Amino acid sequence: MLDTNKLAQQGEDMDTILNNSIVPILSLLGGVIATVVVARYYFLRTVEKSKKSLIPYIDFFSELLDGIDPEVRDSLSIKYHDIEVEDLIEVQFLVANAGEKPIRDLIKPLALEIPHSSKIMNVALLHISPKGREVLLDVDKNKNSIKFLFDLLNKDEFFVVKLLLNGKADIDDFKFTITVDDLPPVLETESLPYDLVEIEDDDESSEIEWGFIFVGIGFLIFGVMVFYLAMNVSAKLPELGDKTIIAYLFEVPLVLVAKWPTYMVGFFVILAGIGMMIGGVSDANILNKKKKLKLPKGIKRSKSLLAKELKSEQEKPEDVSSVESKKS
Repeated sequence: MLDTNKLAQQGEDMDTILNNSIVPILSLLGGVIATVVVARYYFLRTVEKSKKSLIPYIDFFSELLDGIDPEVRDSLSIKYHDIEVEDLIEVQFLVANAGEKPIRDLIKPLALEIPHSSKIMNVALLHISPKGREVLLDVDKNKNSIKFLFDLLNKDEFFVVKLLLNGKADIDDFKFTITVDDLPPVLETESLPYDLVEIEDDDESSEIEWGFIFVGIGFLIFGVMVFYLAMNVSAKLPELGDKTIIAYLFEVPLVLVAKWPTYMVGFFVILAGIGMMIGGVSDANILNKKKKLKLPKGIKRSKSLLAKELKSEQEKPEDVSSVESKKS
């Protein structure tokens, strides 16, 4: 006959084992997933940063006479150093070393090829970071190209150049070329991300990243909970007796198998949470957020080169540049 009391006791023992096992196992799985996500993030960041990268960012591109009423446009005659201007294009580039490795030992310098449908009127280097870094312009108006001569450009170093062109062009027609180790011969231009540049502020203070702090607190709480659950595992190893090894292993509570890995996961999650919280109140946080490039006031989307030329014309009447209206 079946011993109902024994069966009931076995059922209660099984329920106890399941109740004591599910929470630690779920905690272990959650911790493992969190650890894998963080580890994968760091790995991808490390691989990405090991690359050499030089990016010409497009700050802005403007066709100054575009959208003007045709009758008004026909009544205008714009001359630049005795050259009749058909259409005006103003474009500003920010060229930055966006990788970890310095750009040096160039075989051929960085060059910008201007579309043949437009001609160079004016080129100006508006800003070079850091101060003291030497970048020279070699403008060839006959070949409609510009060379940027520099010996070194370290990580996060950059310069800003503005062009004033006569004619028509599409932003995709501008081509940056370079010959140097670990970089492609033609560099693709990208739109300047809104969060890449910030204006220098004399009263600048460290920003607090509340997102990192709150995520860090969440990781910290979760890690403490996982650690606490591992500490409160009270199951004991069964007696071996005359059982076979396989039978004995089947009787070992799962919570004991998961206990020590759970300790480790909880510990690393706690460390990750503390690191995020510290990173949220420091300039160099643990996730190594994108560093912003700092520009002086007046450089980003700076005043038109044409406006500067017109101002110069007013101050120097002998200047041959002129803007005049046709007499009807």
